[in-house]
Amino acid sequence: MTFRAFIATVVLFALLACSGIRGSSADESAIRQLAATLADAWNTHDLRLYSAQFLPEASFVNVNGRWWRGRSEIEQAHIRAHALIFGQSHEEITPKKIRFVTPELAVMQMTWRSTGDARNPAARDYLMTTVAKKQDGRWWFLAAQNGSAEDRSNSPLVSSVTPASLGTVSGEKAPDPTREQDAVTKVLAQIDEAWNKNDSAAAARAYAPDADLVSMKAEWLQGEQQFSSIWPSYAAKNLKIRVPPPRLGSLRWSPRTSLS
Repeated sequence: MTFRAFIATVVLFALLACSGIRGSSADESAIRQLAATLADAWNTHDLRLYSAQFLPEASFVNVNGRWWRGRSEIEQAHIRAHALIFGQSHEEITPKKIRFVTPELAVMQMTWRSTGDARNPAARDYLMTTVAKKQDGRWWFLAAQNGSAEDRSNSPLVSSVTPASLGTVSGEKAPDPTREQDAVTKVLAQIDEAWNKNDSAAAARAYAPDADLVSMKAEWLQGEQQFSSIWPSYAAKNLKIRVPPPRLGSLRWSPRTSLS
């Protein structure tokens, strides 16, 4: 995954994953059922059922930084992945944390343990962050991003993310920004500036005190203090970033970022 794509996406997920409200037990159970249905669909290789858990306008950023937009693109990408890599794979998906931002919007972290990958059948662990939205009387995935400490992207079965793949989809026009979208853009600019000044404390302050952040190595950091601890390790590598303005719709955002 490109670093620029990573940082913009985790910022947005972390901004969502702040103190919210207490959801009902029925809603929490329904969100957990989404994860269970994903596992069942994956393990039976029913990719139509898998993608049906996502809203038509959903976004999915896979472990290699590929950004799939819309239910149809998510389905087709997983059909290709199962044809090439995951045809004999098995997933154990476990919800670990659910936080309600509003009564109809929640952030969930869930672990994946995958076996049977054609590139390497040994177990591989993932940590996925998702945004779930309640619409038309049920819960759906609105956005998902996967991460893993193990990099299998050098496989000839995996296409790489290129600068062209991070561009704008032909014919797509970004909507005029709202006040809330402007606010998110300002936070991203704050992180951009703090990062490039190697000011880890200022970067961490852009997050809610109890926010969640998943690093490029799938390290799950919780809270501003843990965020402060990871920034210096990146600053030591003298990495510079420019976080582009996010593409924001009805909470439909992500930098445009192959097979998992």
